Parts: sequence; C-alpha cells; structure tokens
Amino acid sequence: MLRIGRDHLCARSRAFRLLTAHPLLLEDELDLFSAPNDAGHFAVGALTEGNGTVTPLSTAKSIRFAQDADVTEFAITIIDDYQGHGLGRLMLGVLATHAVLNGILELMALVHAENDRMLNLLDELDAKVEIKGKLEVEFWLPFSADPRHYPQSPAGDAFRIAYRVAKVT
Repeated sequence: MLRIGRDHLCARSRAFRLLTAHPLLLEDELDLFSAPNDAGHFAVGALTEGNGTVTPLSTAKSIRFAQDADVTEFAITIIDDYQGHGLGRLMLGVLATHAVLNGILELMALVHAENDRMLNLLDELDAKVEIKGKLEVEFWLPFSADPRHYPQSPAGDAFRIAYRVAKVT
C-alpha cells in the first residue's frame, strides 16, 4: 500500500515529503515505516474502498528521538488528489493523541520551505519556528493532554476530534 500511495504523488509532493527528489521507496524505509507500533514509533494510514479497489490516501508516522524521550519527529504524506481537504489535520491529531498517551511532550517537524499546506497547518497550531533555512523550516509543537489548550482553528478542531475519538483527557 505504501508503494501504491507513493505512485499517487507527483514529483513535487515527493520532494515536499522527503525534502529531496526521491525516486522510489527503499526496503529499509519500508521496514522502518511498517515496524510494529510502540511507545517510540507510531505509524497510521488512511484508505478508501470502493468498487472492489482499495486506495491508500495518507500515511503518518512519528518516531521518538533517541536522545530525548519527550520529543518525537513526525511526517505525513497525503496523495495528491486528497490534499487540501483536512486529512493532514486529522492525521496529525492522531499522531498527537498517540504521543500524549505515551508521555511525549513535543513534536518536531522539518518542512520543505515551499510546502505551504503543511506550513499553514503548523501555523494554525501555533507551532514555533526554530530554524528557517532556504529549503526547510524546523517547527516545534508542544502537546497537551487537554485538547482545549489547542488553538481555535481548523487544526485545533481536528486535534479535539482525534482526542475525543481516542478518549484522551
């Protein structure tokens, strides 16, 4: 499913996701992404079924920093046809839910400097820009066990939905 989803990404989307042109998924990348979920590694996907076919829509993952057990790095990929419809907000809310349940206090993301959708999503959540480079921006977002602490924004609303579904409070 990861390879099929990758085939639904244009070169620009792949570059945004991987911060470089990346022609194919390598076996070690697939192994890392599909490793069993635990407190330090979490991956989730979204798909749609219809007419006897399954289409992967999105994947999201977070990996806890080895040197800092309270911080995780995240990445989200959404196929081109489903970008801009709020799925990224919900996927990030699911990652936040897992993080909170596992004692992770903060999220870090490296985002391509031209990835306006992800930049706007993190801005909606009041994520702090730590380093702004020519090609990438480093964001830090503290997590809260209380979903009311997230901003009143579409992204904050998506977090509250994810928390409610997972019964995090």
